Amino acid sequence: MSDYMRKKDTPEKVTVLDPDVDEDILKTLYGRTAEILLELWKLDFDRIGSLAMDEPTGTWTISKRPVTVDMNELTRACGLDDCMPVKTYTSSTDYIMSLIDLQWKNLRQQRNSVYRSEDCRQKYTCRYLMQAVAPHFISGRDNYGPFKLFSDDLSPNNVLVDDNLNVTAVIDWEFCYAAQPQFAGSLPWWLILQHPPSLVNNIGPDAFLDTYLPKAEIFLQALQEKEADNGLITAENKLSAPMRESLKSRSAWFNFACRMVIDVDLIYWDLLDDFCWGPTRSMAERTCQCICGAEIHKDFEDFVRHKIRQLNEYRAELDETEMIEYKEEKYIKFVQNVSDQTSATRRGIQIPRWASVIAFVSLMGVAAATIGRRHS
Repeated sequence: MSDYMRKKDTPEKVTVLDPDVDEDILKTLYGRTAEILLELWKLDFDRIGSLAMDEPTGTWTISKRPVTVDMNELTRACGLDDCMPVKTYTSSTDYIMSLIDLQWKNLRQQRNSVYRSEDCRQKYTCRYLMQAVAPHFISGRDNYGPFKLFSDDLSPNNVLVDDNLNVTAVIDWEFCYAAQPQFAGSLPWWLILQHPPSLVNNIGPDAFLDTYLPKAEIFLQALQEKEADNGLITAENKLSAPMRESLKSRSAWFNFACRMVIDVDLIYWDLLDDFCWGPTRSMAERTCQCICGAEIHKDFEDFVRHKIRQLNEYRAELDETEMIEYKEEKYIKFVQNVSDQTSATRRGIQIPRWASVIAFVSLMGVAAATIGRRHS
């Protein structure tokens, strides 16, 4: 299917949506994938995990742990040998938090998971704030199911069509599993074919959304037409309703960021941070707001130093001659100096550093209020 959508003058392994693709053809292809997603949406499961055949009864059950594309990559490419889940899950909250824990594990254990001191601080802060905003994005209504079949690998690259654009096969189901309904109920990432993290990194979030959102509207129109064809007229049965809401609430990007263990930072900083916490001048300022002075992060800079040592050990094993130097955070140092000078003028009355634990609790309130207003 992607051959009918991709730009023709790109290398074979590079899938870029043709900006001049005929809109009727695109809507037809979106409609074909919508039919597949609607069929999967009909199936309900009581656990999050992978399908397995129950031999005595001959029925399919969720009895194996979930395995995703990114989990597999952590083992294959990143050298993490204990990153797979060890159980199935009965709540969306537990599964989401396990994915964020996996993002922490990747940061801590992969020796080249950071490139420099600033990068390490940004990645640490990203994971901390993902934990903070998670409760606002997890639906309490269906926290305990029913769960839906889902696969990040299900895209036009794995859908075969004939010359009349009719689907003949859907391939590569190895990473399909029963997941929280918010995953299946979010707008697909593949509407413009390219993987969002790389595209956001290349052209920026505004240009990405300018490209993605018009295609999202075409897809939703195609999906709604297929729902009407199948007599799906109530909100409970319609997949288009949660998908449209996922765009409005940004939960589509939160859910995607949860699944992107390796590339979570690119999605979080560009598509979620300002939405959740309000505008900031830089990632360094956000890091200072959330980390600087907080007791629970008192070992923050020790962690940064450890990661730089770890990175240099890795580079030495590759016979790299240039080592990466630990660099103190200039923004945090500036704020600390201002705080120290202010304290000195107050005749010994100590003013807590900006972004202390109290300030962070206040920031949490800002996030709750900001996200709440946008959901209403």
